[in-house]
Amino acid sequence: MEPLHVLVIPSWYPTAENEISGSFFKEQSEALLDLGMKVGVIYPEIRPISNFSLKGFWVNHFQIRTYEENGINVIRMHGWNKFPKLPEREGRYWITQALKLFDIYVEKFGMPDIIHAHSALWGGYAACLISQKYDIPYVVTEHSSAFVLRNIEEWRAAYAVKAFEGAAAVLAVSKFFADSLKHYTDRVIGVIPNMVDTGLFHPAEGDRAQASEGFQFCSVAGLNKNKGMDLVIRAFAQAFEHQPHIKLAVGGKGPELQNLKDLIAEKHLEHRVTLLGPLSRSEVSRLMQESQCFVLASQYETFGVVVIEALASGLPVVSTRCGGPEEVVKEGLGLLVEKDDAGALARGMKIIYDNYRTYDRAYIRAYAANNYGRDMVVKKLENVYREVLKDR
Repeated sequence: MEPLHVLVIPSWYPTAENEISGSFFKEQSEALLDLGMKVGVIYPEIRPISNFSLKGFWVNHFQIRTYEENGINVIRMHGWNKFPKLPEREGRYWITQALKLFDIYVEKFGMPDIIHAHSALWGGYAACLISQKYDIPYVVTEHSSAFVLRNIEEWRAAYAVKAFEGAAAVLAVSKFFADSLKHYTDRVIGVIPNMVDTGLFHPAEGDRAQASEGFQFCSVAGLNKNKGMDLVIRAFAQAFEHQPHIKLAVGGKGPELQNLKDLIAEKHLEHRVTLLGPLSRSEVSRLMQESQCFVLASQYETFGVVVIEALASGLPVVSTRCGGPEEVVKEGLGLLVEKDDAGALARGMKIIYDNYRTYDRAYIRAYAANNYGRDMVVKKLENVYREVLKDR
């Protein structure tokens, strides 16, 4: 029997400039390949014109290239946003490029059996148009937190609704997120979580973290208002003001960087709180191996991939009740606290510190692997694909 041929159309994906963006789409595609499927990816790299330079244009001059990336055939268009002040034109340009890449893909690698689009805008809508033209079924997994906030402009929502309506299946990464999507579609929404790469995220060999001197909390996120990194720093200062052996390490970049630096100086934490800047996936893994507890203080999360990465690393987690993490952080894995409450977050961090030895790192790791590991997630996806194709 021929292997199932899946074409992935991600709305964002790792690039040379940003290897983190859409990395979980890439890892999921590789997991599908490991399950025995034939997997391809098409992705229009539409860069913001604000990043334009002659050097950048030398590298990315609207060329289309085919790559073999860890066994997956990936076709990319290396371009720039031609319509920076016309967002709908920008979206339609992305879609036009995706349709062009699809035709090239089919010519080179054959017609796929099914398309898996990640996020309706714009991969899902591109898949919708391809499906209408070629009668290929497609599945959409939504990831964008804009659907939770309901702050999508009406014209964008109209495209998303069409993408959801035409899909053979609509998926969300958490029940919380699925409930949020009901505002945009009356379709039954399946729930398949994001997966964790347990090969990359695992406890340090020899339990280096437990054996290390002192105690380190860590947090990794984009440094923006939603992620609440200022709350993490305030809670840390409140909980451990007179315990200099306790540290906090923060990974990420974003518009709040200077505000966080000022806050650290205000709290006199320069020698105890470290801003690490943007981290690669392997650097995030190492940070977690060198830490004892992970902290997340977001306002909202559709899922919270970094939470399961921390659990897979054997770390207990303190997280705000912000959506997705509420379905992940169970008893024995850490604590949930209310949003926007530095005192509650401080108490949670203090509880983890005082009771750290009662947390079973092997149990935490096993929970993440058993519930969010590659095999579990991709087999669920395969079942969705087979069910869609069964009726055709």
